[in-house]
Amino acid sequence: MAEEIIFAALLLIAIFVDPGQAKIRSAAFKITTEYRQQGGVSQSLGGHSREDCSMVCLADMSCVGVNYHQGTGACETYGFSARTGANTAGWVHLVHDRKCYVTHGPYGNLRESTFDDAAVSSSGPITGVTIRGASWIDSIQFKYGGTPGQHAGGDGGSPQTLQFTENEFITKIVITLHYSFVESLTFYTNLATYGPYGVPTTTETVLNFTNERRLSYISGRYGTYLNAIAFHQEADCGQEILS
Repeated sequence: MAEEIIFAALLLIAIFVDPGQAKIRSAAFKITTEYRQQGGVSQSLGGHSREDCSMVCLADMSCVGVNYHQGTGACETYGFSARTGANTAGWVHLVHDRKCYVTHGPYGNLRESTFDDAAVSSSGPITGVTIRGASWIDSIQFKYGGTPGQHAGGDGGSPQTLQFTENEFITKIVITLHYSFVESLTFYTNLATYGPYGVPTTTETVLNFTNERRLSYISGRYGTYLNAIAFHQEADCGQEILS
């Protein structure tokens, strides 16, 4: 029996009337090879990939984990953490710490390459941001715990780095947009204000966060500049996530 690295899975559950906001359920699955959890199996399926098997679990509010056979593609989901298991060749056991998010955005132009910090956000809370830009945002890179997220954008402009203190967290973000890229960003925390970065000349969009519902990670689009950005905020994982 051996443990592997955690991989992240995301599932879009519902779109609000507001197209700029969607509800997301997400999970980081801890994988144990050569192991099969026993008891509590709610459904058995066949012909799945490991990723598809994890998505079946993520779509079921009562599912907490799966057994997956690497040879046959058999997928067993279960609704509680069983008390027993066995070392079984060919089987992989995946159990997750389910997290749920509300997504704000994306804001901007949905062209160019995509980026998504969902997986790296499991390294810890947001501890810093590096921004390059002058009249607009050339690039952005968040830091989660001690791990940097993806550098999204080009190398123009001067880099500026925000390093948050241990008890500091983002409470508000103000965004302005050019027709093809993110024009400016201003960050407010419980301790300070940072920015604006870029030069705001258009209508502002304001997003608010709390200590209980923090900003967890970002995603978006980039090319030479930061074309679009979305913000993923922690949310409750109850049945209301489906409404």
